[in-house]
Amino acid sequence: MPKRVEKNYSISDKLKERTYRFALRILKLASMMPDTEKSKVIKRQLCKSGTSVGSNLEEADGSLTLDDFVYKVDSAFNNL
Repeated sequence: MPKRVEKNYSISDKLKERTYRFALRILKLASMMPDTEKSKVIKRQLCKSGTSVGSNLEEADGSLTLDDFVYKVDSAFNNL
C-alpha cells in the first residue's frame, strides 16, 4: 500500500466562498441578457467559464501532489 503523505496546501474557505458568489453573479447576469440567437451563444459560454472556476478549485483541493495542485489552480484562473 502506498504511503500517504500529508499535504500542506489547500484552497481557503474564503476563496471557495468568493468563487461561489462569483458563479451566482455570472448566472444572474446571464439571466438578464436577451434571448436572441447571438446572446444565447454568449450566455452559454459565460455560464460555462464563470461557473467552472469554483469547480476547478475544488478539484485542485483534492490534488495529491503539489505540482498537480499548482497546475489545477492555474487552470481554474485561466477561465477568468
